[in-house]
Amino acid sequence: MPRKDQLDPRDVMMEQARVMGLKVDQRWSDETLSEKIAGHTETLAEKEAENIRKNSDTWVLLKKGAFPTSRIKYLAGETVQVPKDMARRWYEAGVAIPADAPE
Repeated sequence: MPRKDQLDPRDVMMEQARVMGLKVDQRWSDETLSEKIAGHTETLAEKEAENIRKNSDTWVLLKKGAFPTSRIKYLAGETVQVPKDMARRWYEAGVAIPADAPE
Protein backbone atom coordinates (compact mmCIF):
# COMPACT_ATOMS: atom_id res chain seq x y z
CA MET A 1 0.00 0.00 0.00
CA PRO A 2 1.41 3.42 -0.92
CA ARG A 3 2.24 5.93 1.75
CA LYS A 4 -0.17 8.81 2.20
CA ASP A 5 2.30 11.20 0.56
CA GLN A 6 2.69 9.00 -2.54
CA LEU A 7 0.39 8.61 -5.50
CA ASP A 8 -0.95 5.22 -6.45
CA PRO A 9 0.99 4.04 -9.55
CA ARG A 10 -2.18 2.83 -11.28
CA ASP A 11 -3.85 6.21 -10.76
CA VAL A 12 -0.81 7.90 -12.32
CA MET A 13 -0.90 5.55 -15.33
CA MET A 14 -4.65 6.05 -15.72
CA GLU A 15 -4.13 9.82 -15.80
CA GLN A 16 -1.32 9.42 -18.36
CA ALA A 17 -3.60 7.31 -20.53
CA ARG A 18 -6.42 9.86 -20.21
CA VAL A 19 -4.14 12.76 -21.19
CA MET A 20 -2.87 10.74 -24.18
CA GLY A 21 -6.41 10.01 -25.29
CA LEU A 22 -6.07 6.24 -24.86
CA LYS A 23 -9.20 4.22 -24.29
CA VAL A 24 -8.49 2.05 -21.27
CA ASP A 25 -10.11 -1.26 -20.53
CA GLN A 26 -10.53 -1.34 -16.74
CA ARG A 27 -9.72 -5.07 -16.81
CA TRP A 28 -6.15 -4.41 -17.99
CA SER A 29 -3.44 -5.30 -15.54
CA ASP A 30 -0.93 -2.65 -14.49
CA GLU A 31 1.59 -4.32 -16.78
CA THR A 32 -0.75 -4.19 -19.79
CA LEU A 33 -1.65 -0.56 -19.07
CA SER A 34 2.04 0.30 -18.84
CA GLU A 35 2.73 -1.47 -22.16
CA LYS A 36 -0.13 0.38 -23.88
CA ILE A 37 1.17 3.75 -22.62
CA ALA A 38 4.73 2.90 -23.70
CA GLY A 39 3.52 1.80 -27.13
CA HIS A 40 1.50 4.98 -27.60
CA THR A 41 4.45 7.11 -26.45
CA GLU A 42 6.64 5.29 -28.99
CA THR A 43 4.13 5.96 -31.77
CA LEU A 44 3.94 9.65 -30.86
CA ALA A 45 7.75 9.94 -30.87
CA GLU A 46 7.94 8.33 -34.32
CA LYS A 47 5.25 10.68 -35.67
CA GLU A 48 7.03 13.69 -34.19
CA ALA A 49 10.35 12.68 -35.78
CA GLU A 50 8.67 12.12 -39.14
CA ASN A 51 6.96 15.51 -38.90
CA ILE A 52 10.32 17.20 -38.21
CA ARG A 53 11.90 15.45 -41.20
CA LYS A 54 8.97 16.24 -43.49
CA ASN A 55 8.91 19.95 -42.59
CA SER A 56 12.67 20.54 -42.61
CA ASP A 57 13.39 23.41 -44.97
CA THR A 58 16.19 25.46 -43.36
CA TRP A 59 19.88 24.57 -43.25
CA VAL A 60 21.80 25.29 -40.04
CA LEU A 61 25.32 24.67 -38.74
CA LEU A 62 25.22 23.43 -35.18
CA LYS A 63 27.50 25.06 -32.63
CA LYS A 64 26.30 22.57 -29.98
CA GLY A 65 24.67 19.16 -30.04
CA ALA A 66 20.91 19.26 -30.55
CA PHE A 67 18.01 16.89 -30.01
CA PRO A 68 14.94 18.07 -31.90
CA THR A 69 13.08 14.95 -30.74
CA SER A 70 13.83 11.90 -28.64
CA ARG A 71 14.44 10.05 -31.94
CA ILE A 72 16.77 12.55 -33.64
CA LYS A 73 20.22 13.56 -32.41
CA TYR A 74 22.61 15.96 -34.13
CA LEU A 75 26.20 16.65 -33.09
CA ALA A 76 28.02 19.97 -32.89
CA GLY A 77 29.65 20.82 -36.21
CA GLU A 78 26.99 19.10 -38.32
CA THR A 79 25.10 20.96 -41.01
CA VAL A 80 21.49 19.79 -40.89
CA GLN A 81 18.10 20.73 -42.23
CA VAL A 82 15.34 21.56 -39.74
CA PRO A 83 11.97 23.36 -39.81
CA LYS A 84 12.21 27.16 -40.02
CA ASP A 85 10.67 27.78 -36.58
CA MET A 86 13.11 25.35 -34.95
CA ALA A 87 16.04 27.02 -36.72
CA ARG A 88 14.89 30.41 -35.42
CA ARG A 89 14.71 29.10 -31.83
CA TRP A 90 18.16 27.54 -32.18
CA TYR A 91 19.61 30.83 -33.50
CA GLU A 92 18.13 32.68 -30.52
CA ALA A 93 19.54 30.10 -28.10
CA GLY A 94 22.98 30.24 -29.70
CA VAL A 95 22.86 26.58 -30.69
CA ALA A 96 23.08 27.11 -34.45
CA ILE A 97 23.89 29.59 -37.18
CA PRO A 98 22.47 29.82 -40.72
CA ALA A 99 24.20 27.58 -43.27
CA ASP A 100 24.12 26.61 -46.91
CA ALA A 101 23.16 23.11 -48.01
CA PRO A 102 26.19 20.83 -47.99
CA GLU A 103 27.61 19.92 -51.38
